[in-house]
Amino acid sequence: MNFEKKKMGLVAKISVAMVLGIGFIGALPSVMPNSSVVSAAEITIGFNYYDEQTKTLTLTGRQVYDIELFNSRHVSTDQIEHVVILNGVISIPYWDFKNNFTNLKSVTIPSSVAFIRAHAFEGCTSLENIVLPKNLTAIEAFAFAGCTSLQRIEIPSSVASIRAHAFAGCTSLENIVLPESLTAIEDFAFAGCASLQRIEIPSSVASIRAHAFGHCSNLTEIIIPDGVKSIERCTFIDCTSLGNVVLPVSLTGIGNRAFDNCTSLEGIEIPNNVTSIGDSAFEHCSNLTAIIIPDGVKSIGRYAFRNCTSLEYITINNSVTSICYNAFQNCTSLRHVALPAAGLTEIGDNAFANCFSLEQIEIPDSVESIGNYAFNNCRKLTEIIIPSGMTSTGCGTFAGCTSLHDIILPAGLTSIGWAAFSGCRSLEHVNFPESITSIGIKAFENCTALPKPSLPKRVVVGQDAFRGCQPEQN
Repeated sequence: MNFEKKKMGLVAKISVAMVLGIGFIGALPSVMPNSSVVSAAEITIGFNYYDEQTKTLTLTGRQVYDIELFNSRHVSTDQIEHVVILNGVISIPYWDFKNNFTNLKSVTIPSSVAFIRAHAFEGCTSLENIVLPKNLTAIEAFAFAGCTSLQRIEIPSSVASIRAHAFAGCTSLENIVLPESLTAIEDFAFAGCASLQRIEIPSSVASIRAHAFGHCSNLTEIIIPDGVKSIERCTFIDCTSLGNVVLPVSLTGIGNRAFDNCTSLEGIEIPNNVTSIGDSAFEHCSNLTAIIIPDGVKSIGRYAFRNCTSLEYITINNSVTSICYNAFQNCTSLRHVALPAAGLTEIGDNAFANCFSLEQIEIPDSVESIGNYAFNNCRKLTEIIIPSGMTSTGCGTFAGCTSLHDIILPAGLTSIGWAAFSGCRSLEHVNFPESITSIGIKAFENCTALPKPSLPKRVVVGQDAFRGCQPEQN
């Protein structure tokens, strides 16, 4: 034996029942106290060596399922910089290196290893290099999470799945090669990899799970192949350097917050097979300038494009039946919206609120409901025609539309909501239909150019409904 190497009290308990599929052998006693050798009653895998000169730990073994690593009385794990695992080990188990090997820089894994179990190298903050074996089939949850010094890794062609959080928080990871064998990228798999700049997803992948690339703040390019059917919630959230994304024609759904806060995203074409755009899917995409919602999409989710402050044009095709609340709120550069000629039945609360640049919008007759504050503070909107199918307006629906000078109310309208047109100071004319029965509190308050109308006594007029208007004219 080479006496420059210190034999460590690092032992392995072999779970023969799980590895070889044979019967239970019995309890395995622990290492004897105050001893650097393994008890004769233990089942060992041979010797584990630590070389002080190279700071290398060598682990040997055969058919190993579970390895328990203990600090020797001679060597502490925070001294170890390199680990070499010799051929014969088939699995690197749960927790083995987690948070213990704080100065570990490299690991050599033999071809016999097929599994890297959950949390195996989590928190190894000094780990810079690891070569994965060609027979590896699974990288399990949190396997390399928080390895903040890891810069590059190549996933072998035998790996079918990268499990949740596998590389989450690897803040120095700049490059990763994904194999064609990969079918799924699971939740948070690469979340927080702040140095990752480009990723090409292989054509074998069918789904990209929630938060998979979230908070990759330096990611500039992502290639998503045909075959991917869904981009789930928060998949690319806070990818603030992502400038352009080409979505595959196979895509059917864009999940909640999928591209939320992608502040560099300038253009994206939504494929025709997409049927749903989730809540906040593109919220805070402040450089997005135009969007076409294709045939096939039935609903636009809540906050879907809120705070897209550079968005100027929106075309919404005929399949959309509802625009959920706050969908385009605070799109301050939005000038033109083309709504579908038929099919749209609902425009939700605050849907276009604070779209300061919106000059005109034609609301189709199919719309039955316009929500509260739906067009609040659309300061450049000059004319509005309320659809013939509506019987009431919501609260504050057009409040603060300071350029609005003409409103056409439908013949069947019965009530006007609280503050519906409050502050529309350019409003000069309103045709009140015979069907009207109630006008809400402050409905036309401070419409300073509007003469107070003469209404039949049967109409219930709320408090301050016409306060600040011109005197009544006969």
